[in-house]
Amino acid sequence: MPNQEETKDDDQDQKSASPDQNATKAFAGDDGMTFETQQAQDRLGLGLKNMYQNVLDEPLPDNMMALLDQLGELDGETGSDSNSDE
Repeated sequence: MPNQEETKDDDQDQKSASPDQNATKAFAGDDGMTFETQQAQDRLGLGLKNMYQNVLDEPLPDNMMALLDQLGELDGETGSDSNSDE
């Protein structure tokens, strides 16, 4: 059980937080992120996507395609289904 001094410190910490900080905490989503944090994360994600879009648009080199084809053949031989959750 906390003593009176610890309780006073906790009360003082809560009083020192601005109303805006308390309101922001109140509107945090299920994932714990505030609306502003979610917006910043979305902007960052879009910025990275735009920055690397030209890399995504480039075709794969022939040797990489050959490797993927080989892996696909091996997957077919073993009869495994990588999309199955069973």
